[in-house]
Amino acid sequence: MGKNFEKELNTLEMIYNCALNCDTTVISSFLEKYREKFFLLVGSGGSYSVAVAVEYFCTRIGILAKSITPLELSEYKEQLQNSAVILFTARGRNSDSKNAYTYLSTLEPCGLLTVCMNINAPIKKIQVQNIHNYYFEYSMPVLKDGYLAVESLISAIVILSKAFSDIVKNEFFILPKKFIFEKKIEDDNIDGILKKETIIILYSGITKSAVVDLESKFCEVALGNVQMVDFRNFAHGRHFWISKRMEKTSIIAFIDNENSKLAEKTLNLLPREIPLKRLYIEKSNIRGVLEAFAYVFEIVNLAGKLAGIDPGRPTIEEFGKKLYHISSRLGDVKFGQNLKKDPVLRGVYRKTGLHIKNFDIFYQAGRIVYNKITNHIFKGIIFDYDGTLHANNNYESEYKIQRKLNELLKSNIKIGIATGRGKSVRNELQNVIDKRFWDQVIIEYYNGGCIGTLNDLDVPNKAIKNVPSAFNKIIELIEEMGIENVKFDGIEDKNPYQLTVITEDSNEIDFIYEVLQEISDIKILRSGHSIDIVPVDSSKNNILKFLELYGFCQADFLRIGDSGFVGGNDFELLNSNYGISVDLVSKSLNGCWNFAPLGKRNLEATENLLDKIIIMEDKAGFIIEGI
Repeated sequence: MGKNFEKELNTLEMIYNCALNCDTTVISSFLEKYREKFFLLVGSGGSYSVAVAVEYFCTRIGILAKSITPLELSEYKEQLQNSAVILFTARGRNSDSKNAYTYLSTLEPCGLLTVCMNINAPIKKIQVQNIHNYYFEYSMPVLKDGYLAVESLISAIVILSKAFSDIVKNEFFILPKKFIFEKKIEDDNIDGILKKETIIILYSGITKSAVVDLESKFCEVALGNVQMVDFRNFAHGRHFWISKRMEKTSIIAFIDNENSKLAEKTLNLLPREIPLKRLYIEKSNIRGVLEAFAYVFEIVNLAGKLAGIDPGRPTIEEFGKKLYHISSRLGDVKFGQNLKKDPVLRGVYRKTGLHIKNFDIFYQAGRIVYNKITNHIFKGIIFDYDGTLHANNNYESEYKIQRKLNELLKSNIKIGIATGRGKSVRNELQNVIDKRFWDQVIIEYYNGGCIGTLNDLDVPNKAIKNVPSAFNKIIELIEEMGIENVKFDGIEDKNPYQLTVITEDSNEIDFIYEVLQEISDIKILRSGHSIDIVPVDSSKNNILKFLELYGFCQADFLRIGDSGFVGGNDFELLNSNYGISVDLVSKSLNGCWNFAPLGKRNLEATENLLDKIIIMEDKAGFIIEGI
């Protein structure tokens, strides 16, 4: 198995150059969207080394992050709902990666990104499509990665550094245009150091991920016993190993510029008898990270030659193969089964997390709302649009939903669409809704600014109202703040119904959102990386008042949206016993519950809900049979 390790090292220039030209939009979009969240970085083997490197990348731009193995995931279930997770995998084939993905997608973290260094890998087949789940795949310029995954490791680190540089102005992530990281350790004493029974690897800061990888590779190929410890933790008793086992121990010190004084003070106090090799990392940026890995690869190559083995082609015993292929479920199996069976428990989980003191209060409230929804005869449904009926990455569910909408309209079920968008929604719906039913579909544009039927081409009409003075005041205020890369939608066409502020920087959008709270006579609604500003009399609930003109009452309509949290653009619509979220919820006991099966979010959850509808022909309506 595997391939010649030295030949694998000779491909690294090609590997580097190809990764340098990779499109990293998927990764950088994910990082930008969730950069205010706590990041869990998951990987095993060489992918764990990548996770440790990315943890360090995160610290450089102020993101709190933790690198963990797939098995450790089950210890973080309390944190998942408020975390963004990146799962790293070289080939996307091993059971640990696939089980980790299944576990993660089920417990619904804020965001989930899979980074796979293989095209059309098995893990791609189990990806769940929703607006929170991202998938990145990369085709390396080699047919297959080696046993120690050097090529996929370097590819991943270069690609991820490139993605970080896309979202921050930080010189740390600027990659050299040419591969310059080959390292040759020329030292008459290096053989003696590598032959020792135990090698202590001292490190700090920028070198940690490389040292983690060195320890991993030495164990995976049985090259020697390695202990890794940072320079200060070494001072807390770890040095005692040298005192008792000096004859069988050597030291390799990875010294970066930022901690060089500490490193030299430490090393100068060690007994002269112990074999010691200093490896200096010249740069305090991504070049330094790659330099440290280059030293690791050279050490592994030298150690393999001394041992008379090829690190890229070890002989794996049968028990080792069986160990690798063990498939283990993550998490509390009983808890997962309870969530699967009980929709109310799922609703509580999404509102409060796993453990709260007043669990019984939430559960009882959820049961009341659930029973009301599943025992009520509805005559229509009001939907949010983006994230509920439409998403750019889930065409299969979108098609099924469109077909179901036509079936409901055919049964004289009234359909309402409450959206933050303008006539683009009308154009899209006219392409998928049978023309016979256009007069049955009510569209509420710009978060309740104006309302018309699907066949009404005169709505929205921006000429019949004046642009609120508060809109111009907001534009002036944001421009005075000097925030870069902010776009305003609604200025050029003088939209009196809505002003949208857009920026890809989550810090800026949070800042703008708080500053705008001071302005009166407007409503401020959050949606991803944008803020919708609407007149104070705009509300998605206006569509319910409009439908009363057709002889309906508000209780006749089920309401479905995806942004039901306080400040979200569906909060008002869903804050009712008959409001259901297919994604984010509020803490309200009386409304905006999400009872969908775990792992089904956005369009998949909408599709699941529509599948539960039973038409009551004699009642001119429908009921929801379970969720």
